[in-house]
Amino acid sequence: MHVRGKEDLYFTEEDLLDMFKELDMDKDDNGKIDFEEFSKVTVPVIKEYFDKVRRTKPRLRSRNSRQVWMFHNDPKYPILSDFHGRLSRLTFLPEEFINNTEPLQVVKYDVHGHYHCHHDSDEVDPSLPCCTFSTEENCRLCRFATVLIYLNEPKQGGETAFPLAGNETFSMEAWTRGENWKCNLAKNCHQSNLIVKPEKGKAIMWYNHLLDEKTGWLGEVDQIAQHGGCDVLEGTKWVANLWLTLVGEPGTGDAFKGWIDYGKDETKFQPGTDWAGKPIKTGVQRENAQESKEKKKVKRGKVKWRKTKK
Repeated sequence: MHVRGKEDLYFTEEDLLDMFKELDMDKDDNGKIDFEEFSKVTVPVIKEYFDKVRRTKPRLRSRNSRQVWMFHNDPKYPILSDFHGRLSRLTFLPEEFINNTEPLQVVKYDVHGHYHCHHDSDEVDPSLPCCTFSTEENCRLCRFATVLIYLNEPKQGGETAFPLAGNETFSMEAWTRGENWKCNLAKNCHQSNLIVKPEKGKAIMWYNHLLDEKTGWLGEVDQIAQHGGCDVLEGTKWVANLWLTLVGEPGTGDAFKGWIDYGKDETKFQPGTDWAGKPIKTGVQRENAQESKEKKKVKRGKVKWRKTKK
């Protein structure tokens, strides 16, 4: 049973039987609750029970982990400077852009730690600005891609699962009607279409949105990108999450702010341009530009040497 709330709960059949017993719901003790028995339990009583379960049974919560954030420009984390360079090479984005994304999130999962399947981003809504931090309100997550890095290897479990990967016949109606049982990765991890085993130093990257066919920019959330972390069965799992995020008010002049919404207006920002609005260069063009740059450096050096000699 899936109970939605601030922290969703996922009950197994055994957990439901425990609830029936504790709330004395099964009056005839037949292991089933009929409408008459259910109607005798008030909403406040059930809500109080669910709140208690959230506090005392973290394994039933949609997420069971602890996390901290490392801010990119904080001098306490000099290691991030090397990290930014690697991410720049992986994503083909400038380091300056990565420095302006959300803080790096470091997550620890103990035994029974998990995160049931979810989206990392929100649907595009021009009426809302992009969040600069996930805990902000009245904004939306604009995470067009996710990079997940495994910092260690748990002894058993802790896989990253994509329940819908490669599903070419996905139906939202069927998913909401009952197929979303696959989201309970504590129980159904190996029913997922794609499972990635944790290996220290490995990084995986995926896109959270489809492309808008009209503009070539960020489109609707890709349902196939739903993912989560399976139960850690033995040991501890550490991971780091970096979300390539576009932040700020729509339409601002800052190259990093409002990038999504500014880019969706083809009269202002054409496909084929980079994060700063300049035409994207091909490999040959980049090589020629670099060669020209080196020649200018050499030339400047010679001129400077002559002036020094005089």
